[in-house]
Amino acid sequence: MADNPGAVADEIDKYVEEVGVLSDAELLSLGHTAINVIVLRTKQGKDADHKPFVPYSAEYAERRKKSGRSATTVDLAVSGHMQQAIVPTVHPGEVHLQFMNHAEEVKADAHNQGVHKREVVKGHTVSNYTRKVQRYTKNGKPMMRGGKPVTRKQEVQGHVRPTFMRTMNLPKREWFEVRHPHDVALIEDAVERAIQKKPTP
Repeated sequence: MADNPGAVADEIDKYVEEVGVLSDAELLSLGHTAINVIVLRTKQGKDADHKPFVPYSAEYAERRKKSGRSATTVDLAVSGHMQQAIVPTVHPGEVHLQFMNHAEEVKADAHNQGVHKREVVKGHTVSNYTRKVQRYTKNGKPMMRGGKPVTRKQEVQGHVRPTFMRTMNLPKREWFEVRHPHDVALIEDAVERAIQKKPTP
């Protein structure tokens, strides 16, 4: 998605023929509008067609409940990093929606397309090692001595993780798209407002 903004940018371009008259700042604002449309809809548990997402599995819903998160509304958020990682970037005459880092992009694509596969996770061995740990005062401030941070040595226990088979079963939940008439209308309105604000030549 990062190199190819895909359906989101295609839909914006499709419904915004006047985009060439907008400045970079106006295009950037339009990109933020599109992000808000996608994220707010996702937080309501709706996909790109405004249909409810496939529910969480009973096991996963229970885990969310125990961690204090909603188990009923499927909002595709645990840490929130995926949705927070969407950024608009302006290119000549258009705006693209991208992800700030590859990990969140992969996660977003997995939710959007669904994942159903089994894969082998290679085992590994970590030997015992020693690391330096920053020390802090009772007030939570880093301890300093002579302008240098005060550290202590911490022994870390090594471990062996055997190779295992992991089953990945993630339902398809199309969220990173703009195609529902309601969403398209919101973006069209934003463009029209931007154009109306421009002084008449």
